[in-house]
Amino acid sequence: MDYPGVKEFMSESLYYLSGKVYLLNRPKREEGINSSYYLDPKDTRREFEKRGWKSVIAFQTRNPIHRTYEYITKCALEIVDGLFIHPLVEYTKKDDIPASIHMKCYEVLIEKCYNKEKIFLSVLPVTMHYARSREAFHHIIMRKNYGVTHMIIGRDHAGVGSFYGTYEAQEFVKKYIDKLKIEPLFFEHAFYCKKCEGMATTKTCPHFERYRVILSGTKVKAILKQGIKPPKEFTREEVANILIEWAKKKNE
Repeated sequence: MDYPGVKEFMSESLYYLSGKVYLLNRPKREEGINSSYYLDPKDTRREFEKRGWKSVIAFQTRNPIHRTYEYITKCALEIVDGLFIHPLVEYTKKDDIPASIHMKCYEVLIEKCYNKEKIFLSVLPVTMHYARSREAFHHIIMRKNYGVTHMIIGRDHAGVGSFYGTYEAQEFVKKYIDKLKIEPLFFEHAFYCKKCEGMATTKTCPHFERYRVILSGTKVKAILKQGIKPPKEFTREEVANILIEWAKKKNE
């Protein structure tokens, strides 16, 4: 019962229905998110075609984009025509930063720090189950439906706590990816190196661990609870301002 997915499932109704699905009414949308971000797969496919993108890489996230995410998405963008930032905006974990705040962070970063012509932002209205390997596969299937050709798989994709091994999702995807005919892009753990004065991984950084600032969504939430503005090594000033403003209002 400590496992978030099991805990959520067991707290739901006594009954579940299965069978062919018909759309009767659109589900309620997350408050504070512009309805234009809620697109069906046919809509995103049409948008990619309109932009002339033959290769599109999807980025799955449930947190505001910090330095690590910015680093891997920009690396990924070097090998494809466009980047599809596609965050989950339904229930994740109770201590997560609201999806509406995530979206503000994505918007300001796209405006200030990315080539806007190469980025497309939409939302995925599903719930996280933290099922690591199987959920990573499920995320790939969904993004393939949305029209992407590539997908970023991080070191801790859909993981939680100590229930899984660090690179378990990547190993699982490598084993079965041929069945999906989509190209995964795997990244190792990235960090900010004070000696390099930028983002790096163990593949690129020669310096000792004491110079490395390890970044994670969990750490930023802990910082915000203390009313502390995230440092530049964690995220850009524009994003830090949005997060600390939200945290102060919440703490009040």
